[in-house]
Amino acid sequence: MRIFPLIALTLSAASLLADSNYEERVNLLECKMQKVRGESVYACRSGARFASGRPVTCGYNLSVFGDVLYWRFYEGGNDYTVKNSTILPGVDGSMEKLYFEWETGYRLGLSCGFSDQWDMTANYTHMKSDGDDEEHAPAGGELEFVSPFGVNGANGGVSAILKYSVLNLEMGSSYFVSRSFYLRPHFGAQAAWIHQKMIASSSGNSVYNRFQNNFTGGGLRIGMDTKWFFHRYWNLVFNASTSALYGECQVSMRDNSTSTVTHVGADIHRIVPSVQSLVGLCWEMNFAEDNNHISLLLAYENSYWWRQNQLVRFENSLIQPPYGTRLSEDLGSQGLTFDVTLFF
Repeated sequence: MRIFPLIALTLSAASLLADSNYEERVNLLECKMQKVRGESVYACRSGARFASGRPVTCGYNLSVFGDVLYWRFYEGGNDYTVKNSTILPGVDGSMEKLYFEWETGYRLGLSCGFSDQWDMTANYTHMKSDGDDEEHAPAGGELEFVSPFGVNGANGGVSAILKYSVLNLEMGSSYFVSRSFYLRPHFGAQAAWIHQKMIASSSGNSVYNRFQNNFTGGGLRIGMDTKWFFHRYWNLVFNASTSALYGECQVSMRDNSTSTVTHVGADIHRIVPSVQSLVGLCWEMNFAEDNNHISLLLAYENSYWWRQNQLVRFENSLIQPPYGTRLSEDLGSQGLTFDVTLFF
């Protein structure tokens, strides 16, 4: 009697093997099984300890993302003049500083998952920022320009352009450590190009100085991305990273004034550490019959780069040669980041 179930099973297997859609059915079954496996992660997360943190889709385990940035830079060492209410040698006034404007930039990235948890990610960030300020001497006084930003005069100002470009290559592993908490530690390499140019002028632009401070470097970067899911589709994001880059600061100064110093090069090599952090609110979900996944993130992001302003302040006199001290001041940024990520 046992021969009949065996015959039925054999016929069923032969029919299935003969089916032209056999491979498609197997792929669909694997996809459905993967979805069932991930339901504990993206639905109730019951028993999801150390389950994969990558979205469970029926796609190719790839993702692309693009960010719109609205940031503002700030930098030390950009105090350029004193509004002096008297005439030298006395000083009674206030220090004026160059500020950068709020600007928009972008970040583009690509990620490839090669297992349930591990991925390789590359992203590129670019922003250009301008800064301008102009001052006039108060009645009975004058502007005392802080070296190396020029000479004294009745009026003057300073303008600057900052170009910020950063490339990150990283490997990360994402997983859930509880029903709602997600971690993604990552490590990799970072390259940065932070180029600055400044022009200071006084006395109706008849005297001006030009400055260049370009940093190019590369090194290692590590970080941690986290998510706290308080709803099936909503989560809070907390990311932090740090890096140490070895590079060169190409520093030069030119002026057309009557000063004895008309052109100075002051290149220097430095190890530049930096930190970055991000906190935001994210919405994400699967769509297209679980073939794709989308996430939208609105966040506050900031970064801090040590020893970026490497200009030299020169002290001149009529009886002694000039001597200078290097600023070694820091550069920071802060602002809003809007991110769109698509998994397919």
